[in-house]
Amino acid sequence: MLVRTGSSSWLLEIGRRRRIGLPMGIDWFGWSAGSSKIVGVRKDALVEMPASGLGEVHDVRKLGGNSLRTLPVMSLDGRQFLGQIGDDVFSFRMDGAVEETKPNLVMTKAIEFVGPRPSPDGRWILDEGSESGGGLYVAPMSGKSARRQISPVGNRAIWRGDGKEILFISGNTLMSITVEGKESLTFGAARKLFSGLRLAGGTVASSVPLAVSRKRRAHLLAASGRATRTQCDSREDVRD
Repeated sequence: MLVRTGSSSWLLEIGRRRRIGLPMGIDWFGWSAGSSKIVGVRKDALVEMPASGLGEVHDVRKLGGNSLRTLPVMSLDGRQFLGQIGDDVFSFRMDGAVEETKPNLVMTKAIEFVGPRPSPDGRWILDEGSESGGGLYVAPMSGKSARRQISPVGNRAIWRGDGKEILFISGNTLMSITVEGKESLTFGAARKLFSGLRLAGGTVASSVPLAVSRKRRAHLLAASGRATRTQCDSREDVRD
């Protein structure tokens, strides 16, 4: 599990307290396709290093002089990432010819764009809006239609591995919204899964200390500093 707190990043092994510190001065933000590399940004360059957290850091390519305003967000398949340049949000392909890796505009005037998360199929963007009272929103990656609010509350939202569910945190509670469809999406009402969550100390507002597999196993970086694994079907309170 890739964890970022302030200017420090490390790898945390699920179910253990063992962690590996990653090189400083780099904004580490995700995994490459196949999870063989950890990807980050250093100034205006995309960099990578072995997924073990050990070894040398290598430059992948320059980002064309584009300075990213916020920490990039990697798609679940590791093939593209989202980044904000000024007030606009762009998608970037990890691999391809020069023309194919140029930024692709997906959203304009996204001043309040917080915590963007691409859907597993790369068609949709989930984000937290701090304007108009906040809440969770979904918009098409194509940018051809407006954002749609799916919950008036919530933060640190993330897609399930198969895209059929969105999990998020509200207060100390883990919540769930079901998702149906592909070309157009239908969302269920938010429902409570667990209560009693306590995040790790130093967890910043923009971080998402939560990961969800296709089998609905949730991994949460809890107050103990350990990544806790739990089955989302349960109605038991989460304990560290």
